[in-house]
Amino acid sequence: MLFKDLKPGHIIYVMDRETLDIKKGNVTNITAPHMEAKMNTPCQLVVDVTAKVGDELVTYITPDGTSVSYFGNLVISPEKQHILSEVNSIMAQCEQLLSSVDATKVKLKKCKSAVSELDDAFREKQYMEDRFASIENSQREMRESQKELTNLVKEFINHKTI
Repeated sequence: MLFKDLKPGHIIYVMDRETLDIKKGNVTNITAPHMEAKMNTPCQLVVDVTAKVGDELVTYITPDGTSVSYFGNLVISPEKQHILSEVNSIMAQCEQLLSSVDATKVKLKKCKSAVSELDDAFREKQYMEDRFASIENSQREMRESQKELTNLVKEFINHKTI
């Protein structure tokens, strides 16, 4: 269904592409197609679709001959199928990104290695960070050993006094 064919009472779907929040709205008013001229864009026929979405009354100005429209992160359509297509598209993008994570980690590790070889200041900084981390680990191990030793001494003292 095209936006120009909507009538009051029809349902539109509104999806936020960032949060994937999908809401239904009920059309409350729709204008007749009229010309809209924006700066740097050609004139086109549009309709003003007013709908109650949640607790809000919102108006979307959409091209009259379309069945899906975009407003920043929002996707508006009177057809559930268009919203489903958007969700499938986002899901495919996410899967593609996730499939490249391991390769990206390998590439990042190689970049750090190359920078370490080529940049003396970076290599020195990395050496100091590694050394500091090693000292912290040693201190943590010493504290744990000290706790264990203290517990053993307490246990021995308690055992002797019984």
